[in-house]
Amino acid sequence: MAGLKLYETIDIWSEARRLLVSAKGTLGAYLVIMTLSETVVDRFPEIVPVGWAGSAITLFMSYWLTINMLYFGGLAPGGVQKGLLAFLGLTFLYAIVIGLGWVALVFPAFYFGIRFSAVLGYGMGETGDFRDAFGRSWNATKGHFWEIAGALFVPLVLSVISFSIIGSWADKSLQVPLGPTIMSNFFAAATGATLIAMGLGVYAAARTRV
Repeated sequence: MAGLKLYETIDIWSEARRLLVSAKGTLGAYLVIMTLSETVVDRFPEIVPVGWAGSAITLFMSYWLTINMLYFGGLAPGGVQKGLLAFLGLTFLYAIVIGLGWVALVFPAFYFGIRFSAVLGYGMGETGDFRDAFGRSWNATKGHFWEIAGALFVPLVLSVISFSIIGSWADKSLQVPLGPTIMSNFFAAATGATLIAMGLGVYAAARTRV
């Protein structure tokens, strides 16, 4: 797999936006279910099974959103190649790689996160095993670290700023029970959906340049 050529940060943003719009029905359900799930978990933190259920819902909803963006976004028109177990395996391995990077230093975690950002696209949308998915993501992002980092960093910064501003407003203005918690969880869910779309956006941009 060749690396990205004439790479522009805007390509990832436009692809991510297109993917989110293509799966807007699934995105809406994702935001609602994730917001309610995390609100329940926050409401009953002492009940361990509730936390487990919340984690299971997060993983399943992330999988559901991923396969729908791949399919409706035209990245897997013949159908997604892998199922839930493959998604869980890819997510687990990605988390291990990032975790090892954090153990070493912060930058390696950030670096690996960028280089393997397209792994879900390659792992779920195409044939091949886990090693192929990580290898193809690594090759596709070679030489384009800073462009991809910029594409992912800007939405994260905007999300943090928006989260802080709206969270402060919610604490002061929303007088309904759990109002601020619901608002915070909604923005957390929106950030999660955006990150999934950005990773698939890297994959989509890479495909157009092969």
